[in-house]
Amino acid sequence: MVEENILVPELIKNGENILAKIRYTAKESQAILKIEGNNKKVLFKEKQRAITPGQSVVLYKDNIIIAGGKIK
Repeated sequence: MVEENILVPELIKNGENILAKIRYTAKESQAILKIEGNNKKVLFKEKQRAITPGQSVVLYKDNIIIAGGKIK
Protein backbone atom coordinates (compact mmCIF):
# COMPACT_ATOMS: atom_id res chain seq x y z
CA MET A 1 0.00 0.00 0.00
CA VAL A 2 1.05 3.58 -0.48
CA GLU A 3 -0.51 6.73 1.03
CA GLU A 4 -1.82 4.68 3.92
CA ASN A 5 -4.06 5.79 6.74
CA ILE A 6 -3.63 3.80 9.94
CA LEU A 7 -6.74 4.33 12.04
CA VAL A 8 -6.15 1.80 14.85
CA PRO A 9 -2.38 1.24 15.09
CA GLU A 10 -2.62 -1.21 18.00
CA LEU A 11 -4.48 -3.64 15.67
CA ILE A 12 -1.83 -3.45 12.91
CA LYS A 13 0.38 -6.51 13.46
CA ASN A 14 2.68 -8.38 11.08
CA GLY A 15 1.26 -11.73 9.99
CA GLU A 16 -2.17 -10.90 11.39
CA ASN A 17 -5.32 -12.37 9.80
CA ILE A 18 -7.55 -9.53 8.63
CA LEU A 19 -10.42 -8.86 6.30
CA ALA A 20 -9.74 -6.62 3.30
CA LYS A 21 -11.88 -5.04 0.63
CA ILE A 22 -10.77 -3.50 -2.68
CA ARG A 23 -14.11 -2.31 -4.03
CA TYR A 24 -17.06 -0.49 -2.53
CA THR A 25 -19.43 -3.21 -3.75
CA ALA A 26 -17.16 -6.15 -2.87
CA LYS A 27 -17.50 -8.33 0.20
CA GLU A 28 -14.61 -8.38 2.64
CA SER A 29 -12.13 -11.18 1.91
CA GLN A 30 -9.79 -12.98 4.25
CA ALA A 31 -6.18 -11.87 3.99
CA ILE A 32 -2.90 -11.72 5.88
CA LEU A 33 -1.16 -8.41 6.60
CA LYS A 34 2.61 -8.46 6.01
CA ILE A 35 4.72 -5.54 7.20
CA GLU A 36 8.11 -5.10 5.54
CA GLY A 37 9.77 -1.89 6.75
CA ASN A 38 7.53 0.99 5.72
CA ASN A 39 5.59 -1.20 3.27
CA LYS A 40 2.45 -3.12 4.08
CA LYS A 41 1.29 -6.01 1.91
CA VAL A 42 -2.16 -7.52 1.88
CA LEU A 43 -2.03 -11.16 0.82
CA PHE A 44 -5.53 -12.34 -0.04
CA LYS A 45 -6.27 -15.99 0.75
CA GLU A 46 -8.44 -16.25 -2.38
CA LYS A 47 -7.80 -14.75 -5.79
CA GLN A 48 -9.27 -11.26 -6.26
CA ARG A 49 -10.54 -9.95 -9.58
CA ALA A 50 -8.78 -7.04 -11.31
CA ILE A 51 -6.71 -5.51 -8.50
CA THR A 52 -5.40 -2.24 -9.95
CA PRO A 53 -2.66 0.18 -8.81
CA GLY A 54 -4.20 3.41 -7.53
CA GLN A 55 -7.29 1.60 -6.30
CA SER A 56 -8.08 1.77 -2.58
CA VAL A 57 -7.92 -1.11 -0.14
CA VAL A 58 -9.61 -1.07 3.28
CA LEU A 59 -8.53 -3.33 6.14
CA TYR A 60 -10.87 -4.62 8.86
CA LYS A 61 -10.37 -6.45 12.15
CA ASP A 62 -13.33 -7.49 14.32
CA ASN A 63 -15.72 -5.32 12.25
CA ILE A 64 -13.53 -2.24 12.80
CA ILE A 65 -11.86 -0.36 9.96
CA ILE A 66 -8.20 -0.41 11.05
CA ALA A 67 -6.47 1.03 7.97
CA GLY A 68 -6.76 1.92 4.34
CA GLY A 69 -4.49 2.92 1.51
CA LYS A 70 -3.90 2.98 -2.21
CA ILE A 71 -2.65 -0.11 -4.00
CA LYS A 72 0.85 0.21 -5.37
